Amino acid sequence: MDCEHWTRAYYSIKINDMILVADSGSTKTNWGIIENNRLIQSLNTKGMNPYFQPESEIQNELSNILLPQLGNKPVKAVYFYGAGCTIEKIDLVRKKIECCLSAELVEVNSDLLGAARCLCGHEAGIVGILGTGSNSGFYDGKTIVKNVPALGFVLGNEGAGDSLGRRFVSNLLKDMINDEIKKSFLSKYNLTIGEIIERVYKQPFPNRFLASLAPFLYEYLYVI
Repeated sequence: MDCEHWTRAYYSIKINDMILVADSGSTKTNWGIIENNRLIQSLNTKGMNPYFQPESEIQNELSNILLPQLGNKPVKAVYFYGAGCTIEKIDLVRKKIECCLSAELVEVNSDLLGAARCLCGHEAGIVGILGTGSNSGFYDGKTIVKNVPALGFVLGNEGAGDSLGRRFVSNLLKDMINDEIKKSFLSKYNLTIGEIIERVYKQPFPNRFLASLAPFLYEYLYVI
């Protein structure tokens, strides 16, 4: 889509048009329906990180999970801020949204830019995200100009849920966790050592599994 088309689309949006704003992580996507400059409804789908999810799964979430929740009312514009939406992946996500929602304007950017716009508006500042993964950068009031790359749960994501879960599971498997906490964990999650290894190395989305352990770690915050 050329710049002139984007400009026409942007200025054709009216205040009573339906606008979707999405905040997508690796685990879940929060969708906000905006009409008359007000949030009128919130919807949820799974996360749509193009580095972890195949195109078919992104398509399925949009077509079979999101669309039925929207009903028949047309969507005029979509602003999608997502984990994994780097320069290399933006077009892929945008094309999937355009195909499924037929919106006149679709803008796709990183979740870090979305957080910066929400937190800082047009002012400069440092912004960070801490969820399943982690990310941070410097925002100049328009765009992210300096960024420490997230790198995923294997090479980065320090402090995020998947990173904490990975460190805990590693210590647990090495018998570096006391027996009481180990028994409590295995009982609460109904897991065996073999099943943990299966979840991490063979089943899809090990980052989601590892991040899901964060509530347990919080229970033992001052013990582990």
